[in-house]
Amino acid sequence: MKSISLFVFILLGMVFTSINAQNLPAYLPANGLVAWYPFNGNANDESGNGNNGIVNGATLTSDRNGNLNSAYSFNGVSDFIQVANNNSLNPFPISISCWFRSNSNIGGGIVSKYPFPNANNGWSMHLNQGKLSGYFYNYNGGAFINADFNLDQSVFLSDNLWHFLTITYGEVGASFFVDSELITNLYYLGNGLPSSPSSSTDLFFGRILEDANSAFYLTALLDDIAIYNRALTQEEITALYTGTPVNNNGGNNTANAVPPGIPYQAVVRNANGQVAANAAATTKFTLHQNTTDGAVEYQETHALTTNAQGLVSAVIGQGTAVQGTFTGINWSNTTKFLQVEVDLGNGYVDLGTQQLMSVPFALYAANGPAGPQGPAGPQGPAGADGAVGAIGPQGPIGLTGPAGANGLSAYEVWLSIGNTGTEEDFINSLRGEHGSDASVQTKIAFTVSTIWICPSGINQITVEVWGGGGGAGNSQGGRGGYNRSNIIVTPGSSYEITVGSGGAGNNPGGNTSFSNLLTAFGGEAGVGGYGTALNGAVTNYPYPTNLPNYMPEVPHLPYGGQIGCPSCSNYYYGSGGLCILTY
Repeated sequence: MKSISLFVFILLGMVFTSINAQNLPAYLPANGLVAWYPFNGNANDESGNGNNGIVNGATLTSDRNGNLNSAYSFNGVSDFIQVANNNSLNPFPISISCWFRSNSNIGGGIVSKYPFPNANNGWSMHLNQGKLSGYFYNYNGGAFINADFNLDQSVFLSDNLWHFLTITYGEVGASFFVDSELITNLYYLGNGLPSSPSSSTDLFFGRILEDANSAFYLTALLDDIAIYNRALTQEEITALYTGTPVNNNGGNNTANAVPPGIPYQAVVRNANGQVAANAAATTKFTLHQNTTDGAVEYQETHALTTNAQGLVSAVIGQGTAVQGTFTGINWSNTTKFLQVEVDLGNGYVDLGTQQLMSVPFALYAANGPAGPQGPAGPQGPAGADGAVGAIGPQGPIGLTGPAGANGLSAYEVWLSIGNTGTEEDFINSLRGEHGSDASVQTKIAFTVSTIWICPSGINQITVEVWGGGGGAGNSQGGRGGYNRSNIIVTPGSSYEITVGSGGAGNNPGGNTSFSNLLTAFGGEAGVGGYGTALNGAVTNYPYPTNLPNYMPEVPHLPYGGQIGCPSCSNYYYGSGGLCILTY
């Protein structure tokens, strides 16, 4: 028989919410909320901040829960929603989240305020080659992030399934999440510090502007778009994904806004322990009374499909009822046991039965009438302490009984329950999977020279340095060098970090160094015929080979130390260097 294992098992309580401009759902963090678009029949901002959208061609459709007229569909040709520019829509830090569904690999804007008419000044969440990407540019401050350079770290979204997307642009860099799971972190590049963009571009859903006359349009369904003026935490992102409140920091609750149910998620693996990705997984939920095999009070099925990570999601109570009704369950009467069965195509496999604890019984509390509170009774007098009784005499030691028969060894018990194999096979069956590495690393990026003080408890760090790129002369400038080393440090000691600047026209890039312990040399200036400028020295570690050699439209490329641009009148300089410490 094919077996199925569940790597993740989550049962969450019932959620009752209502949605209006003054009454946010409990799972939606209210702190720092700039705009929120639940698309309940319109494109209004329900945060109460008045950033309402104007619909241009997009059409209302059903959302991920099957609710009519509760999401917008964009045709990828001309549909978009436009929100008038407002300074509150240019915050820093900023978080953007939304529900997204598409079967197209064609790139397009999801939520964007970039860039026309303010070139290289704004932010976005967009689709590129079927993957989540984003921009954050502020050339007033000299810092930027362009996730298009890191698409290999993302995951495909063009599977025609609903996904929850989140991007946070924070003080150090950007974090990208899909279905509440972190997929990548990116650090700011350039020669300055990140700050609030000053973009005067309107906010768009469903497209991103290229210039005054063209744009990239999105083929997708969108819902529940939220914008915050701070970086959301992992806990808050998970709450938005699961619809579960965090610390009661949303709005008020109302008992009839969302149908009751028990959210359920699991990761399905096949008999070989491999994730069953993008597979049909018909799931049956059965509620037993009193015992694991007690009378069936309710049963339903769900026709589910796992995602690329093998994850299935369902709400118990919203499937196809086989026996009984979910609303007819008497939660106040008898203990409940939930049985889960999954069919991957060869019949149902029983995954086990588990007792439901206190959370689901909130349904009974939600529906039952509240009785009047009675008056507090008088406190009675404290009773006197009773006397400690005397310790009785120790009884005589009984006779030693006869020796019992030798019991079975663990290996023999293993064989007795139907297993076969050697003692080594038995020992191997007891071994669990390797646990994940619980170590946590700190990574700090420096784009300007500074003094770094070694924190307490840190005795060794990994240092990576990139030299500044050479400026262009009659030819392109040389690339900055790269160096890396593990260095012994002393807690409390100061270390000078020098970050080489990009060379101006016909000047070499500056060297980047960590104290006098590690140096990457800047690239030489381009002075002769095309391509004659020398790159900075590369010592004991190869220069990254996955970067483009020459991109004149982007003067600052990742890692600093890229080539200058001989043909662009505004960019005759190399990129600044970079220093990253990891410990």
